[in-house]
Amino acid sequence: INDYLSRPKLKNIDSLILACTHYPLIKSEIESYYKGKATIIDSAEIVAQHVKQVLQNKKPLNKGEARKHHFFVSDYTQSFEKSTRFFFKGK
Repeated sequence: INDYLSRPKLKNIDSLILACTHYPLIKSEIESYYKGKATIIDSAEIVAQHVKQVLQNKKPLNKGEARKHHFFVSDYTQSFEKSTRFFFKGK
């Protein structure tokens, strides 16, 4: 994180948009690096909130029982398994 964020082009910024899918995973570390001196904008969070609002307005949200997850992959790897356990809380 320090290697990327200490680059001259990023010196004295006031805002940073996390626009890649993996950045939310290290958001707290990025916030710690800037120590409140830059606003960190999480695009994934903004998109998720918007999608939730659209689904609430159109009423298709499933409020029933949680279903079992099924994954179909072309190449199963340990990295995939680790990621799914992280995102789906070990299920």
